[in-house]
Amino acid sequence: MMKISKALRRLHIREGVALILVAALLLESIALIQWYFSRKGLLEEATRRAESELAMNRLEIEKITGNVEAAARNTSWLLEYGLDRPDLVWNILRQLMENNPDVKDVGVAYVADYFPSQGRWYEPLLARRADGTVEEMVLGSESHDYLTKDWFTIPLETGQGVWSEPYFDESGGKEMVVSYTKPLYDRSGRPVAVLGLDLSLDWLTKLVERINIYPNAYSTMTSRGGELLASPAETLAIGKTLRYETLLDRTGWKLAVVIPEEDIYGGIRKVGLIVTILQLLGLMLLGLIVARSAREQAKLESVEAGKERIENELMIASRIQRSMLPKVFPPFPERSDVDLYAALLPAKEVGGDFYDFFIRDERLFFCIGDVSGKGVPAALVMAMTRSLFRTVSNHEKSPARIVTIMNESMTDMNESNMFVTFFCGVLNSPGRAEPSARHPGRYGLQGAGTGSLL
Repeated sequence: MMKISKALRRLHIREGVALILVAALLLESIALIQWYFSRKGLLEEATRRAESELAMNRLEIEKITGNVEAAARNTSWLLEYGLDRPDLVWNILRQLMENNPDVKDVGVAYVADYFPSQGRWYEPLLARRADGTVEEMVLGSESHDYLTKDWFTIPLETGQGVWSEPYFDESGGKEMVVSYTKPLYDRSGRPVAVLGLDLSLDWLTKLVERINIYPNAYSTMTSRGGELLASPAETLAIGKTLRYETLLDRTGWKLAVVIPEEDIYGGIRKVGLIVTILQLLGLMLLGLIVARSAREQAKLESVEAGKERIENELMIASRIQRSMLPKVFPPFPERSDVDLYAALLPAKEVGGDFYDFFIRDERLFFCIGDVSGKGVPAALVMAMTRSLFRTVSNHEKSPARIVTIMNESMTDMNESNMFVTFFCGVLNSPGRAEPSARHPGRYGLQGAGTGSLL
C-alpha cells in the first residue's frame, strides 16, 4: 500500500507539472495572438496614413503640374501667332511669368537658324530669382547648345508636351529643375520652337518634407526614368522600412512614402519586451515552484521511506515484544491444577502493557503491569520490568520482596521519570499449599504484591 500511495503521489505531481506547462503554453499562445493582431492593426493604420498622405501630396502636385500644362496650352497659340515678332514673344512670356508664381523659368527655344540675324541659337528666357525679381536674358550658344537637349528634341519629335528628367539649369536659375516643354508651330504647321516652363526641385522637396504621420517618415519623388526629383536630407532610414508608392499619371513621376518599421512597431515592441520579461519571470517562478515541489516531494519520499522503515522496525519490535510474553495456552497441559489464559491487545505497535507467569518449586509466579506512556519508551521499560520480574522471582518467593527489589533496581535507572503500575502474585500448587482451616487439602494464594514501581 505504501508503494502504491507513493506512485500515486508521483503521478499527481507529474500531472501538476504538465498542467503548469500547458498553462504556460496557453499564456504564450495568447500573447503571440495578441502580438500578431496588434502588428496587423498597426500596419493597417500605417497603410491608411501613408495612402492618405500620398493622396494629399498627389493632389497638390497634380494641381501645380496641371496648372503648368494648362498655362502652356493657353499660351502656346499666342506665341505661335507672334513667333516672328520677338517683341510680342517677350510680352507674352512676361504675362505668363506673372500669372504663374510656381514657375521658376519660362522661355521659348527656336530651331536652328530661325532668326539668321540672331545666329544659330535663339532662346529668350525669363528667370525668377530668390528675391522675387525676374531677369530677362537671351540664351543659346555653342556652350549652351539646347538643340541637343532632350527637353528640346523630344517635343519636336513626338509633337506632344513632355516633362523632362531633372537637370541642373546652368544658364537660368542655377539650380535643379524639371521642365515641361511643348512644341510650337508656324502657320504652315511646321514645328519651329519649343515653349518651356521650369519648376524648381526645391519646391518639390519642401512639399515632400511636409509629412508628419510618423517621427522618422519621409517622402521621395522620382522621375519617369528613376532619377530622384525630391527627397529630404535625411533619406537614409536606419533599419527596415515600409514603402508606399503612387504613380502620377500626368508626369509619370513616382511619389513614395517611406516609414521606418521602428516608427510603426516601436511602441508594441517595447510592450512586447515588457510582456516577455514578465512571462520569463512568471516561467522562472513556475520553474521555482516546480523545483520546490520536486524538492518537497523528495523530502516527503525520504520521510515516507523513514516512516516505512520505522513502521517495519516497530512491527519487528512488536513481534519481539509479543515473543517475550507467554503465548501458548494452555501453558501447562500436563497439569490439571492450573488453568491460565491471557491476551494482550496494545493500542499501538508496541506498548507498556505486559503479563508473565512461570512455575518454580511448585509455585506459580505471575504478574500484570502497565508502564506509563505509549510506544517504544514504554515497550523498553516493559521489557526491563519483565526481565527483572523473572530474575528476582527466580530467587525470591515473597511477592512483597519481589516488588521491593524490583522497585529499588528500577529506581536507580529511572532518568525519564516513568512508572509502572504492577501487580505480582505467588500461588501455591496443591503439592506445596499449606492446608487452611477453611479449605483443608486445597492450594491457596501465598501472597501478592501490588503498587507502582519507580
